[in-house]
Order: sequence, then structure tokens, then C-alpha cells
Amino acid sequence: MPVVKHCGIRYSPPTLVIFYISDETGSTHRRSMPIRGINSSSNSEDLLDQLMQRSKNSYYLSKISKSQLKRLIGKLINHLTLAEEPETEINSNDNAIKEDNPFKRASTTVDEKVLNEDFNKVDEVELDRIKKKMDVSFEANRIKPGDDTFQYDLDVEFERVDVDACSWDSNDESDPDF
Repeated sequence: MPVVKHCGIRYSPPTLVIFYISDETGSTHRRSMPIRGINSSSNSEDLLDQLMQRSKNSYYLSKISKSQLKRLIGKLINHLTLAEEPETEINSNDNAIKEDNPFKRASTTVDEKVLNEDFNKVDEVELDRIKKKMDVSFEANRIKPGDDTFQYDLDVEFERVDVDACSWDSNDESDPDF
């Protein structure tokens, strides 16, 4: 009777991964179970039933709580939902003049709403959307080696700030072996 130790997911390709200890050898083994037919509109319960019906998987999956398996499959579905969102906006005016100026950079200012928001209180879906927006903004503002304004060896002088000494910074009681 193998003992299941860990259960996780792999996003690409969508796979449920289980680590278990074999009773015969006492060694740790990994079992990967691909989740076939998953998409952003899939139902986690239906996918779990499909996994349980496979005779090879049913023994290992019976050792894990259904709520944990549903939660992991839900994360996979959520990941696929976020991956399918369009990254750029589509301009509805086909006759609009396109500006392709390579020297024009995106705005470097950060949205005030993003600056004042507490990311610890935001759900994972909203946090992923904010991160994607930040990544797009970063890539638009990044200066690459092929750009005209790129400098390889850039020296920047920063202001010197006087730091007050603390009692724990003194060398009197330092441990030489540390």
C-alpha cells in the first residue's frame, strides 16, 4: 500500500502530479496524470470524474481528498482562463492611421489606483491581471540593447544619506566566529 505524500499540478501540459512512498522499497516515486480535454470552460468535478475512471489513477486518487483535487483542477482552469485573455486591445476603427514610431515610449507613470491598492487583499484573478498590466508596461518602457537610447556602461551617482548608528552596529560585542 503506497502512501501519498504530496500532490500538485503542472501547468504545461496540464498534469496532476502525485508523490508517494512505495511500501516495498521505501523510496519516493512520482506519478504524473495528464488532464485531457481541459479548457477554460471545463468543470472541475467532471474532470475529476474522468481522472478517477482511469483504472491506473483511481487507487492513488482515492488516497487524496476530493476537495483538494477539485481545488488543484480549479487552479488549472483558472490558469487557462487567464492565458486566453487578449493581451492587446483591438482598435474598432480599421481606417485609423497607425503610429509606428520606434522612439515613442509608453507612459512611465504608474496608475494611481495600482499604487494605493493593497495587493494582500486582492483575489488571485485580479492580482494576475494587475501583474500582466505591469509586465506590459515594463516591456513597453524597457530600453533594449538595439535601441538608440541604450547605454551599455551607465554610471549613476546616488545621494549619500547619513545613517544614524545603532547600538547593535557596534563592534565591541561582535562574535568573531560568526
